[in-house]
Amino acid sequence: MNHEQSLLYQRGLTLFYAGRISEATNIFEHLTAEAPSEAEAHFSLAMCYLIAGDLHNGWREYQWRLKTERMAVPSTGAPYWKGESFSGKTILIIGDQGYGDAVQFVRYVRYIKARGGTVVLACHPELSRLLAGCAGVDRVISFHRSVSPQDTLHQIQIPLLSVPHIFSPTIETIPAHVPYLHIPPDAGKEALAIINMQTNALRIGLTWAGRPTHLGDRQRSMKLEQFNALFDIKGVKYFSLQKGEAANELKSIAKCTITDLDPYLGDFADTAAAIQALDLVISVDTAVAHVAGALARPVWSLIPFVPDWRWMLNREDSPWYPTMRLFRQPKPGDWTPVIARVRQPKPGDWTSVIARVATQLTDQVRQKLTT
Repeated sequence: MNHEQSLLYQRGLTLFYAGRISEATNIFEHLTAEAPSEAEAHFSLAMCYLIAGDLHNGWREYQWRLKTERMAVPSTGAPYWKGESFSGKTILIIGDQGYGDAVQFVRYVRYIKARGGTVVLACHPELSRLLAGCAGVDRVISFHRSVSPQDTLHQIQIPLLSVPHIFSPTIETIPAHVPYLHIPPDAGKEALAIINMQTNALRIGLTWAGRPTHLGDRQRSMKLEQFNALFDIKGVKYFSLQKGEAANELKSIAKCTITDLDPYLGDFADTAAAIQALDLVISVDTAVAHVAGALARPVWSLIPFVPDWRWMLNREDSPWYPTMRLFRQPKPGDWTPVIARVRQPKPGDWTSVIARVATQLTDQVRQKLTT
């Protein structure tokens, strides 16, 4: 891009992060027409289309991410799969982005398997045990942002986040059948024992921060203290599903407020087992929310004013996860009304929760949820 185009590109980004998506879209459409080989402009245009729910154009432009420096996937030398039958061959599916992305899009592997032979999924090692049980996956290998031809024998390859371009051109064609994750029988035993000790309370899992290396982490992550308004609700027991440095924030509150499960969650299979035993998960936009949705568990996702593209705009549900409710910031950086809404949810927000736990709740808690 020349200097003038670079300035226009930066203006487009500013408009996008201000929530002025339509104006940003116009700028990036202009830039991609004027500079058709600029991958970053195409990728930014993809973000505009996808967040607006235009998957048909969004997925097409999203393929340009592979030509950007920050999102390129090292090639194994095998040709890219384009949706054709590959009977008798092996395909390598490369989980090319974060934990949540892999959980969200592994749903498509069964459809790939239906068109061919052997399916090998390369994913983060923390996900290997959980994703190995997904329909269509024949084998899992660990992936650390680079896969060489020596890692596995395969004839074709595709990055996992390129698969929706083949199978889901519209919102209506998203395969939203859940659950599609299967928990290993030996997963999370210690965490389950702790959770199951609470039999007369609504058991809620909390995650308040994502990985700090995420480009949008400052917008999506919260501090544990911002949840304080929830901790005096009677008949509720909280369990921390938080991993990483943010888990240290538990030291600043009373131990009786929330039970820390971090020591018992070795990988995402353990986390999934814990989520399965909980009545509700409340999470910021991080992988825990995806796991809960993929398990068909009730999950309330706390979403920043300008969210990641997959949560789209102006909707309280998700076409990706039927059991998920979205609680959105009304303005940038303001989580206070989000937590207030969680504390006093709409009746419809509780529907899936009540349906799952009505037989377990005390009369006191059941009355509180339905008033």
